[in-house]
Order: sequence, then structure tokens, then C-alpha cells
Amino acid sequence: MEHGANRACYSLLLGWRAFATVLASLLILVLVLDTCRQPPRAPSPQPQDLLEMSERKTVRIHAILVIALIQAHCAVGMVRACECKAKKAAISSAKRLPSTDAKVVTSFRPLTSDALQSIAPLPPGEVEALLAPNPAFQQQDDSWKLPAPDVLGNWGEDVFPGLELPSLPELQELPPSPKQEPKPKIWSLRIEFGVNGAEGNSRFFNTRTGTKIKRTTKRHVLSIDWNHVLALNNQELSKNESTAEWRWETVIPDSDWSTFVHNTNEYDEFAGWDLRVQGDGGFSYWLMRSETTKVQARTGAGVSREFGGDNSDSIPEASAGLDFDHRLTRKQRLDAKVDYFPDVRNFNNFRTRMNTGWEIQIDEMDHLTLRLSMQDRYDSTPDKNKRPNDFTYAAQLIWDY
Repeated sequence: MEHGANRACYSLLLGWRAFATVLASLLILVLVLDTCRQPPRAPSPQPQDLLEMSERKTVRIHAILVIALIQAHCAVGMVRACECKAKKAAISSAKRLPSTDAKVVTSFRPLTSDALQSIAPLPPGEVEALLAPNPAFQQQDDSWKLPAPDVLGNWGEDVFPGLELPSLPELQELPPSPKQEPKPKIWSLRIEFGVNGAEGNSRFFNTRTGTKIKRTTKRHVLSIDWNHVLALNNQELSKNESTAEWRWETVIPDSDWSTFVHNTNEYDEFAGWDLRVQGDGGFSYWLMRSETTKVQARTGAGVSREFGGDNSDSIPEASAGLDFDHRLTRKQRLDAKVDYFPDVRNFNNFRTRMNTGWEIQIDEMDHLTLRLSMQDRYDSTPDKNKRPNDFTYAAQLIWDY
């Protein structure tokens, strides 16, 4: 009864995930078609109308991302459920196989002259001599039984006089098979999403999305990070920021040292510039590397430049940073990252970035994690009407693959 109930619950869960996947596909199709549809333009569109159209399109794009994340989650759940079902079927079929410890019973039947002649034709005298009874045999119930064999499994000369039997080679123990370690995971993917809003006396809508891709081998580590923040306040766009960052690290064999090349691209619609590009390179060193705690320091030099602003000069910068990662428990971990970029021409002008977070795993099977994070960015030479310090915090849902 219990097995039938479990099977019914499993079928219901699998059917619900399939329905959610199909529904998410239809919603994505409708949103894409509605976003790409060109509305009839007025003879003289107002700037406010154009802004509302842009905001609606942006909201639709974020809705597509959310639904795509839900669809991917349901699809992965279906695949894992099918894999679990196949493993359970294989285990149950293996249990039904007959035991290999069953004893095989062999019976000996008397040899007749007809059977001997069919094997090899012999003269009549030799046939009777071969079929003559031997004292080694014991006749019981019209059947012939052989005596018990010796240790090596031979019956010896008492059964077959004058017959030399070859001796069996000594058994040698086989060397133990080498233990096969699982292949290390090379690629990893992380998708982050957070949203909050309000409707009523105050109307606002904020989203924070991100994607992280990492490839790790014995000699190289490639990490790609993208984050986007969008905020609407009373249907007016108040924040639109995007950051894309990648780092290529080459490990020096038999040491804690490595070299790296790093690039960051920042877009801020409300800053005094359109795009800021920064690149640097240098050396990294592992201060601590254990199963629970990892601390890595790095230093180098590079250059940064702003596009679309008043200052279009290339600024030579030094770079220094520290990465910290500590696993509190099996389902909780802390991480922090600090970067410092001073202008080598005047060290009073500098930029800093700090990111810290606390992650709590909420679903181990589906790899879902809740992340509480804080970010602080400081620029000693801010734009006009801008503060030097920019502090943000967020709560995000993360899906790891």
C-alpha cells in the first residue's frame, strides 16, 4: 500500500513538473512576441510615452528571464527524477537475480559399450576391459559414484590406474584493482535572481540578476561574472547598472603562486560616463587553502578608461585584492572579496570594491541556495551630484549546476 502511494506521489510530481515546463514555454513565447511587436506610433510621441514603452519592455525581458529560470529548474528536476527511477528499477531487478552461491550437483551415469563405441571404435577385448568394475567405484542404487577428490580436485591413480594426471598450477592472488577516483568537475554554472516591489501609496520595482560561469583545470582557472541591477520608482527609471567581469588564472606547478589577467566593464545609465573599462594583470598567492577555508591575495598593475564622459584619459592603476571563502557547515558558507585600484600618478585618487555574502542551502537535491549579500563601491573622484560611496544589499535565490 505504501509503495503504491509513493508511486502515485512520484507520478503526480513528475506530471506537475512537465505541465509547469510546457506552461513556462508558452508564457515565454507570448512575452517574446509581445515584446517584439511594434505598437502603432503616434504622430508625435512624447518623451514620457517613449520612457513608459522602454520600461514595459524592460519588465517583460526580466519576466522572460524569471520564467526561463523556472523552466530550467523544472526540466532539470524531471531529468533527475527519471534518473532516480531508472536506478531504482536497476536495483530492484538486481535483487531478483538468482544467488550465485547455489551448489551445482553433478551426477555420473554408467558408461555402456554402445556409448564407448560411438566415441572411438575399439576391439571387442579392450571394450570389456575398460568396462570392467573397478574397486574404487562404489555401486549404490544402480548408479556409479566417484570417491571424494583430493585437495587439488584430482581422483588419482586409485580410480584410473596407470594414468598420469597433470598437476594444477598454484593459485596466485591477483593484485587489488586500482581505485578509480571520480573525475573532477570542470565547468560550473550559477544563476542568481532577486526581486522586490510595492504597489499602493509608493510604487517601486527592483530586480537584481546575475550569472557566474567557472572552468577549473589543473593548470588554468577561468571565471566569468555578470550582474545587472534595475530599479523603477513611481514608473520612473532610477537605476540601471550592469557589470561584466572575467579573470584568467594560470597555476604555477608545485607552488601556491599563479598569474592572472583580469578585465571589468561597467555600465551605469545615471553616471557621468557611459562605459568604464578596466584591465590589469599580476600574481596571486594562496595564503591558506584547506577543505573549509580558502584565502588568496593578489597584486598587479593595469589601466582604466571612461567612455562617454568628460574625462577620456587612460589612467594607470595599481591593483591589490583579497578573496576569502569559509564553509561554516555543510549547508552554510561565507565569502568576501576586496579590490583596491589606486592611481599611480596620485595615490589620493583611488577606487575600492567590496563584496560579501552569506549563503544558506535550502534544497540540496535541486541545488537551490539563499544568498544575503552586501556590496560597497567607493570612488574618491565622483561625478557631479554623486556621492563617493555607493552601498547596496540584496537577498537572492541561486541555482547551481
